[in-house]
Amino acid sequence: MTNPSSHHQPTGGSLDQDADQVDVIFRKVPFIRPHKGPAGPDRDRGQITVAVVILAVGALTVVGLVYFGGLKLRAGREAGNIAEEAARAGAGQLGAGTYTGGTATLDPAAAVARARAYLASASQANGGVSGTVTLVSGTRVRVTVTVTRPAAMLDLIGASSIGVTRSATADLTVGVRTGH
Repeated sequence: MTNPSSHHQPTGGSLDQDADQVDVIFRKVPFIRPHKGPAGPDRDRGQITVAVVILAVGALTVVGLVYFGGLKLRAGREAGNIAEEAARAGAGQLGAGTYTGGTATLDPAAAVARARAYLASASQANGGVSGTVTLVSGTRVRVTVTVTRPAAMLDLIGASSIGVTRSATADLTVGVRTGH
């Protein structure tokens, strides 16, 4: 059997000297607790406030990104719809020779005027709509539309509105075409 006192070997002196060495090891070190606040349960007071502020800022950022992303998607869909409708309106303006010669062509002046009239009416109805009309060929009209929408609170980062540009092309097709 081993002697229980044999597990503890003094380091060269009495038990009092060993206790002093142990006390030195477990003494409070100043850099472990740098602040001079109260000890105990109140020592972490205010820490939850910092966490809540950080989480709130993160949540507001996510909500803002979702809102402004949706605003941009809606403006893009609106710009695309207006561009497509204006191009169709322009492509529907047949030239005078279409009825007599049998060749389908656009009346260039009427096609551009009709597409621009549609853009003007869309701008009056919706506001923030601008665009250009281009006659690509004798049977094709291209319309480019920019929709600009105000964006509340984007002033904080230096932008007051969101603008989206979309283009659409319409071809003149006369009669019914089949896959034959």
